[in-house]
Amino acid sequence: QDALALRERDLKRSKERANELDAAVLQLRMAETKREMHVDELNEEVLERGRQLEDEAHRASMLLSDKDAEMRALEGEAQQREEELVRRISQLEGDNQDLEAKVLGLQEEAAEGGRQLAALEGRYNALREANIADTDQTVNLLNREVEAREEDKRLLHARALSLEQAVRDREADAQRAGE
Repeated sequence: QDALALRERDLKRSKERANELDAAVLQLRMAETKREMHVDELNEEVLERGRQLEDEAHRASMLLSDKDAEMRALEGEAQQREEELVRRISQLEGDNQDLEAKVLGLQEEAAEGGRQLAALEGRYNALREANIADTDQTVNLLNREVEAREEDKRLLHARALSLEQAVRDREADAQRAGE
């Protein structure tokens, strides 16, 4: 009984752990989705910033056509900013890959927890079936013992009746002999 209760408690814990792992995987997937949305937003910012820089460069070119050196400086700054944004995007993509690896790890943990849970359920069911079989066998043995005792009781009762009859017969014989 104690071992069965312990196994049931372990089974319950395994199910709770599997549920916790499922929740953690869901949270990580949600975080991954948010991260992807953030990357998309940053891409939009890069595109918007690139358009802004192009507009600025065009206006500067029209207004300051005689200042090529200044224009090259602005283009250099725009290039630097774009490179910085590209570096930031690369870093975010790396972070996203790390999150994907963590999600895969958690999925593997959840799968292992599921396998352990299935094994525990199998052992529980086997123990339960063995316990039921033992109980049935014990009940059958007890029923046979009860039947044997009832038969002994019947035989004893029949013998007692036989002895009583023998006593009456002797008393009758003795009475006849006395007459």
